Amino acid sequence: MSSNMKDKLEKFSEDDNLKKLKEMLEEKERVFNPFKVLKIDESENRHSDVLAWLLDPKGHHGLGDKVFKQFLLNVLKVESTSNKSKHPDTEEVGKSNYIDLEVIREKSNIDILAYSKKQKLVVVIENKVYAGEDIGDGKNKRPQLDCYAETVEKEYKNYKHKVFIYLTLDGTPSKGGKDLYIPFKHEDIYHIVSEIIADNPELFKDGEKKKVLDFIEFYLKLLEEKAMSDKKLDELCAKLYIEHHEAIERIIERGKITKPKFADKIWVELDRRDLNMKREGSTDFVSNDWTTKNGNYPATFYFSVGDYVKSKKIMFGLYCHSDNYKDYENFKKILKDELSKINIEGNPSLVDIYIRWIDLDESGCDKNDFDYDEVAQKVVDELEKEKPLIEKVIRAVTKAMESVVS
Repeated sequence: MSSNMKDKLEKFSEDDNLKKLKEMLEEKERVFNPFKVLKIDESENRHSDVLAWLLDPKGHHGLGDKVFKQFLLNVLKVESTSNKSKHPDTEEVGKSNYIDLEVIREKSNIDILAYSKKQKLVVVIENKVYAGEDIGDGKNKRPQLDCYAETVEKEYKNYKHKVFIYLTLDGTPSKGGKDLYIPFKHEDIYHIVSEIIADNPELFKDGEKKKVLDFIEFYLKLLEEKAMSDKKLDELCAKLYIEHHEAIERIIERGKITKPKFADKIWVELDRRDLNMKREGSTDFVSNDWTTKNGNYPATFYFSVGDYVKSKKIMFGLYCHSDNYKDYENFKKILKDELSKINIEGNPSLVDIYIRWIDLDESGCDKNDFDYDEVAQKVVDELEKEKPLIEKVIRAVTKAMESVVS
């Protein structure tokens, strides 16, 4: 490293604005929010639970069909899709009553499905907070959004109106779904609910309703953090970048390993080999032998690339998802017993299970230039050598899954 770049990095690390940025972020972390205490903010399923509750006119929030109606109106204002002919007219929505609306979670694996017999309307919401869209494998596995649309078209064929929504943090359009899905942002949910609460203060006067309001406001604060920018924070980051862009770019260049991109390359390599795995979400993998009724897996394989630059090692592990299995504790107990038989131990909570550290020190990979193709190939080469061990792990998870009700 040149002395000039070293000076720039030191100047960046000593900038008072960097200290202010750290203090601002720490202050955000200190603000109490029960959703964050319970780690619900990290669970896509729990986000969908709260959203489904807010949309349900019969929910104990006292808002009736206000949230659903405004949500539907706002969605229909978005530049639409090939399904526009099946969408209700916004004027019709404004005059309609949706008190009979049924809101269901995870029917046919659909995140949120809502239907009104009276209005002959069905709404499908695919809610993505962190996970990526499952677009299939181009072979036997089809895009999930296509499957949901076909299920709804079949089961609700007599319904006049059908609206498909792809809800994400930034309003990213879906890749699958045959151009049926309208992109929508979580930020819009925040504004819809906030405005309804502000316009109806009389609904939250008594003691119990105030508790409901507290709950909703905690959730709104969570949405604000996840989906919306903080102006002061943005301004401070902009100042730091303008002043120290060369140092920051150098840090980015040296720390450019990203899990989704690395997972893309790993998937290419796995697809070429006989390791009996398929991709699940944006960064994880599962065995082809594992099946679930609701499409959620209790455990997934993953690769940790965080220590690569420092140690030239990449960890291949198993992560257990408590939100994805009803009988999680029993599953965990059985899995622990099965893994102990092959001398694999997890941490005390059995969430992360380290299967194999893959040491690439002798591979010739350049520590200062992370070549995704090269490293992915070396990683999967090493995994092939461990195929018997991986097969034992797969059998252990399969046995634990078969022993409990999913």
